[in-house]
Amino acid sequence: MNEIPRITKKQLLTEINNAWEDLKKFVDTLSEDQLTAMTDPQGWSVKDHLYHLAVWERSINYFLQEQPRYAGLGIEKNLFERGDVDEMNKVIRNQHKKMSSESVIAFLGAVHSEFQVLIADMSEDNINQPLEAGHPETSEGGQYPVGKIIFDNTSDHFWEHLGWIKTLVMTKSN
Repeated sequence: MNEIPRITKKQLLTEINNAWEDLKKFVDTLSEDQLTAMTDPQGWSVKDHLYHLAVWERSINYFLQEQPRYAGLGIEKNLFERGDVDEMNKVIRNQHKKMSSESVIAFLGAVHSEFQVLIADMSEDNINQPLEAGHPETSEGGQYPVGKIIFDNTSDHFWEHLGWIKTLVMTKSN
């Protein structure tokens, strides 16, 4: 079984901040049409991607406040416990249809600001503490630390979606 190496708070924050800045910098260049009218092969607009990122990061905010992540995602507990990420994402994607792109971007910024406040008080021991059993992330077993779930739902998630967003915009703009 592979053990995940210990991560320093400085490493984690650097990764998150770099990914956030790159995401924000790119999104700030987009027009309303690029944010809402273009869709990828799965039917997602840039606005959909941004709302998705906000809700998953909000689930981390809830987690850090010892509240259920499913509440942060705005989904039912049983759906979260099943761990079917595709099904969760379908439900999440339908939550923001009436929000303007400006509102989605503001929501993402507010969620990220809240996250920064919450993580500021965390120690490295807290970041490297193993998750309790029962989280969908722990279904494969092993020592899955809190820092890994934070990384997966912030920095890693930002980079992943930024790549898809860039591909969408560049493909549809040509």
